[in-house]
Amino acid sequence: MTTSDCTIDQLLPYYVSQIRDTREATERVIRYSKARSPSLSDLFNIFRGVITISIKWQRLTDRQCEILQRLTAFDFVNSGQDELLGVVEAIDMAVTNGRDLLSDVNTLGSEIRIWWQRPMLKFAEQVEHLDSIAESLRIECDPEASLLLASAVSSIGDGH
Repeated sequence: MTTSDCTIDQLLPYYVSQIRDTREATERVIRYSKARSPSLSDLFNIFRGVITISIKWQRLTDRQCEILQRLTAFDFVNSGQDELLGVVEAIDMAVTNGRDLLSDVNTLGSEIRIWWQRPMLKFAEQVEHLDSIAESLRIECDPEASLLLASAVSSIGDGH
C-alpha cells in the first residue's frame, strides 16, 4: 500500500515515525560531532550521517506537504467529533516530535546544518502550520469554545 492509499489517520503516524527516524539519525551525528578528538571513523560517520539526514529531511518535508494538502482538502464537516479528536491527537504528536527534532538539530554547528538548511526551514514553517490546524480543530471540537468564537464574531459584525 502506498501513502496515497492511506487515510489521514493512517498517514500521520507514518509521518511521526519518519520524524523519529530522522531524529535518531541526527542524534547519532550529534554524538560523533561531540567527540573531543574525532577519529577518521568519527569524521566518516559524521559525513555519512549528514548525507543520510539530507535525504531524510527531503522525504520528511515531502510527506509533510502531502499531509498539509490532505488536511486542507479533508471534509471536516462530515467527520465525527471522535474522528476529529483523533486527527488532533495525531497532529499534536507530529508537532511535538517535529519541534524536538528541530531542537536537536539546532545543537549541531552551522557547518553541519548548512547541508540541510532549506528543508529544515520549510519543515519548521510546516510544523507551525500543522499546529495551527490542530488548534483550529481543537476549537471546533469544543462546543463552548465554538459558541464563544461565534459570539465574538457576531459582536464584531454588529459593530459592538
